[in-house]
Formats: sequence, C-alpha cells, structure tokens
Amino acid sequence: MGIAYHCDPDERCTFVVWDADVTPEEWIRREDAMWTDPAFPPGPRTLVDLRTAAGLPHVPIQAVRQMGERLRRRAPQLGPHSLAVLPNSSWGKVREFEEKLHRSEITSIAFNSVSTACVWLGVNGDHATELLAALREGLPT
Repeated sequence: MGIAYHCDPDERCTFVVWDADVTPEEWIRREDAMWTDPAFPPGPRTLVDLRTAAGLPHVPIQAVRQMGERLRRRAPQLGPHSLAVLPNSSWGKVREFEEKLHRSEITSIAFNSVSTACVWLGVNGDHATELLAALREGLPT
C-alpha cells in the first residue's frame, strides 16, 4: 500500500498509483521524491490512478487543496502539462484539486477508465494498464 510512480521516457508520461491507505504526509513525501527524481518529468503527461486508494476519502479536503496549490506553484517548471486522474469514489476531492490548478499550464481531467484517459493523453492504453498493475503489485502490503 502507498504511492508508486514510474517515469516512462518512451511514452513521455509519468504513471502514478495510489493503493490502500495513503496519508497526507505520505502524499507530500512521494510528491517531493518525484520532483527531485532526475527522470521526472519524462514528458508533458501524467496519469494518476486512484482507483484502489482506500485512504483518499479520508484525506482532509484542506490537504487536497494544499497539494493542489503546491502543484500550481510548481507548474511553471513543467510547462504545458496534461494530468489525467482516475478517481475512486472521491470525485469531489479530485475536482477540488483540479480547481487549484486553474490558470496554470496544467490541464487536469478526471476519467472513469484507463483507456479513455490514455486516448486523451495520447499514450498506449495496453502499456499503461500493464504498467499501473505492475506499480500496484510492487507496493508493500
């Protein structure tokens, strides 16, 4: 359980998976680690899979807003960027996060399927599905 990511230079996309319980503190730690990773960003696209994140409904809305603000402040470092999010039952929190990105160079859209998100991002859906599963399987239980 936790958060895992992979920077894929071939797809020019960062793939992120949340699984089971995730705390706001873990979210901050993993995001900071990703931003200091020399491989990040591999390109102008990110796919975040929250479908198996049990903890997101328990992350306080203030923490969601704070993380959205952090990303908006970092947006100039990314340049134009597309962010596809696959929420679980937490559509409202994803929308709150997206609102914080308003007027940045990040376009964020929530999707209900990997295939639709991949079409929008322009990445290979089969590859993305396999990679997301591998990331999820690699997380500690």
